[in-house]
Amino acid sequence: MVKTGNLWVSIAIHFLNNGLSAAITLLQWYQGDLLANTVYLIAFAAWILLGIGSVVFLAVRRKGFFRLSRTACALTVGQKFLHMIVNPGGLVLFGYCALSCVLMMYL
Repeated sequence: MVKTGNLWVSIAIHFLNNGLSAAITLLQWYQGDLLANTVYLIAFAAWILLGIGSVVFLAVRRKGFFRLSRTACALTVGQKFLHMIVNPGGLVLFGYCALSCVLMMYL
């Protein structure tokens, strides 16, 4: 969103990623691992090529694509780190990881 200036690009990429994941899971259930793994490898190669193509396209289209923003931030590095961890998403992720580790040790 920050680099393209368009929210729909991010939504489309997220939609395609989730759809591909669901399709591969369904293939695995109904057709077996061999076909699902083949489709996964083809899709993975396509995602890599699309990613490289997107970066090249944006770099050509926007001359300052790789330049970092010069705007000052009011937060220090420590405050940024704290805000990254102590937010609802960060807390849920930390709790999930901790629970997963405990369950893996005892199961």
